Amino acid sequence: MSFKSNSINKSAQEILSKGGVFFVLKIAALLLSYIFSIVVTRYFDETIYGMVTLGFTILIIVSTICRFGFDITLTKIFAYKDTINYNSVYLKAILLSAGLSLSIAGIIYFYSEFIATAVFKNAQFSPFLKWTALTIPLWTLVPINASVFRGLKKNTLFALFDSFGRFFLTVVFFLVFLNYNFDAGFIEMPLVSHFLSLLLLLVISSIIIYKILKQTKFPEEGNFRLHLNASSAIFISSALFIILSWIDKIIIGVYTTEDSVGIFHISERVAALIGFNLEAINSILSPKISRAFSSNNLSKMQKDINFSVSISFLLSVASCIIIVIFAETILGFFGSEYIKGKYILYVFAVSHLINVSCGSVGNIMQMTGLQKLFSKIVAVALALHVVLSIFFIQSHGFIGVAFSTAIAVVFWNVTGAYYIRKKLGVTSFITLKKLKSLSLF
Repeated sequence: MSFKSNSINKSAQEILSKGGVFFVLKIAALLLSYIFSIVVTRYFDETIYGMVTLGFTILIIVSTICRFGFDITLTKIFAYKDTINYNSVYLKAILLSAGLSLSIAGIIYFYSEFIATAVFKNAQFSPFLKWTALTIPLWTLVPINASVFRGLKKNTLFALFDSFGRFFLTVVFFLVFLNYNFDAGFIEMPLVSHFLSLLLLLVISSIIIYKILKQTKFPEEGNFRLHLNASSAIFISSALFIILSWIDKIIIGVYTTEDSVGIFHISERVAALIGFNLEAINSILSPKISRAFSSNNLSKMQKDINFSVSISFLLSVASCIIIVIFAETILGFFGSEYIKGKYILYVFAVSHLINVSCGSVGNIMQMTGLQKLFSKIVAVALALHVVLSIFFIQSHGFIGVAFSTAIAVVFWNVTGAYYIRKKLGVTSFITLKKLKSLSLF
């Protein structure tokens, strides 16, 4: 398959060029996250790494809830409303999210010992919970700032603050600790490094946004209440989706041991390489979908989706083949004990490939007013995932949870793609016709 550059329209060129920058930074971020995992697993055993993973899991779930959907709402409104002053909307969103995150973080911090012993049955997890709590307000606000960059099409800044900067600075701080202050008893070191990196990112991103908003003049004032209502619907779908994506680690942590969490997470992260290019494409595609939908230009939306899903699918097939063939070698970099997770990797490889083949289902539904329907689909997938995980973990351990996760992923992707076609008349999933028509743009 090949296509000539002069046959690709301007929109497709933008997806390739700007998406390419994000793609490179995303690769770098993933590599850094794996380097971080390798370093942690080399200096600490799989039990400590499992507790680090549980800390990250709680952080991701709680911070997503505290963002209340503003990370997506701000992307939408900054993408297609060029005349409205959103300074006040942004500031109120920050204040609301900060207040909520500080409240929940305080509860987790002061009740960390109770949560560690009563829920996870491991008192050693308490200090990890405290550092997780301190980090919650930071990871609540940094993605909100990043979403502003995304809406303004400043995709390099978005990539830097959304993923690359987080892992780059975490690795830097962690290596500094190892070189100068390493103490075998300082088991929370990975989470402390992560806390410091997010604190620095929040300060820098806030300064940049302050300068951008201060220098830009808009004739109209934004309506915060209107966007709060829109965010509430997006919040539900985002929260459900994040819980769906991370609940498997919580279930494994509650029903088995922390070392199982670590092995499961490493296998899942390696398999995530198969579908990560879809995120790079989405960084450019989301604002385009928002603009096309607001102007009722569904034909342009379909063309952009066709091009994006075709490129993503081809890249994912290639990476899937490589990862499956060299699964044991890749997992071995993290330690010989992590090779036990190769069958988990195989299961996730299939689910990621199906996810990519269905296209940007979640982004499309959230950018076209179908977020409530998306919430219902994800809610059903989450319920299915939890029930199946609890049932299968009793007899099959963490491989049973992997199968449950894969079933849930396939369900919400296929169902979402069906409703996109039904409600919008737009096809999000890959077809042979789309692959063949790349040169027709």
